[in-house]
Amino acid sequence: SLLTEEARRQPEPDLDRFTDLALTFYFYWVNFGPLSRGTAACGYIAFFALMLSIGIEVQTSPPEGTQVDWPAILSPTPAGFIDEVKSWIYPSRKRCDILETAPAVGEVLATPRRMLEALNCK
Repeated sequence: SLLTEEARRQPEPDLDRFTDLALTFYFYWVNFGPLSRGTAACGYIAFFALMLSIGIEVQTSPPEGTQVDWPAILSPTPAGFIDEVKSWIYPSRKRCDILETAPAVGEVLATPRRMLEALNCK
């Protein structure tokens, strides 16, 4: 996919292009959500996860009175949606090292018992 290709670009991905592709993913998630019973919140989390996967944290919330899914739903194309939200998303992107400092999943959940315990936490 274009997203995977951009993420693997050396020495690093084009940040604007990757962000646009991640927002395009969110656009389609929201617009096809009713068909797959997905929620906009899950798509928004996926957007943040995609950004973190290349070491970028988006450090902002939507502007007051804005729900991110509505611009996606009301825009006829991903480009229109991106144009609407990039004014507050682009400036909030910051480098982070969370993936380098987090322990490997295999270390934390080394046994099936630990995996089940993680799924059953309250």
